Amino acid sequence: MRGPGSTFASILPLLKAEKVGAYNWASSAEVANHLSLDSWEKTYTAEPPVWFHDIFRQNGDPYR
Repeated sequence: MRGPGSTFASILPLLKAEKVGAYNWASSAEVANHLSLDSWEKTYTAEPPVWFHDIFRQNGDPYR
């Protein structure tokens, strides 16, 4: 299971170096996949600074 700190910026270079294909199972922040796995136990009252899975807002804009 992915933990905190596992981001696109940290993982993509590793995948490229090892020539590994991958996909992201959630791209848009429609189902709260941008929250970390601890969102089951912790209530987020604001958007986290680093999103967990999603890379696009619901309107299609990138989150960063």
